[in-house]
Amino acid sequence: YDAPKGKAFVVDQRNVKLLGEKGVALKDPVTLSGQVIELDDLKLEAEVNIAENAQDIVIRDAQFEDKVSVDTASNVTFENCLFRGGLFIKRSRDVVLRNCTLLTPTRGVARNAPLWIDGDGVSVLNCVIYGERYGVVFSDKGDDDERLFKDNLWFGELGFCAIKPRR
Repeated sequence: YDAPKGKAFVVDQRNVKLLGEKGVALKDPVTLSGQVIELDDLKLEAEVNIAENAQDIVIRDAQFEDKVSVDTASNVTFENCLFRGGLFIKRSRDVVLRNCTLLTPTRGVARNAPLWIDGDGVSVLNCVIYGERYGVVFSDKGDDDERLFKDNLWFGELGFCAIKPRR
């Protein structure tokens, strides 16, 4: 699929399912801002933004080639996904990564770590996280009891890095 030049593919409706198959790729940026959205078996070659107020999003068997941002969303699940461009989670609740692989990107700020978490309410379960320097960078704000890391494999120099955001 190619959106009109310079346009993003936007899903802002409710109860939407996008099903792919081998060889299907979305080449333009994708924004998910609706509710109850499922994506299955897609290759996403450009940036993906799960935007403000998006909720009940399930993404399975997807391959992300560029940055993925989850910003002020709730109840977002990634299952069996491959992230090559970094995953940034900001001010979101109930975000779950299950059986995913996160690789260090080769460019941008994400080249320092494949997973960035600013806030809490995130579970990372049975994932492989490969960071050249860090595996996960997270902010000091939020509740540590609301961040769950269980049964993951870590590669890289260091596992976690906590940062204090600028005010």
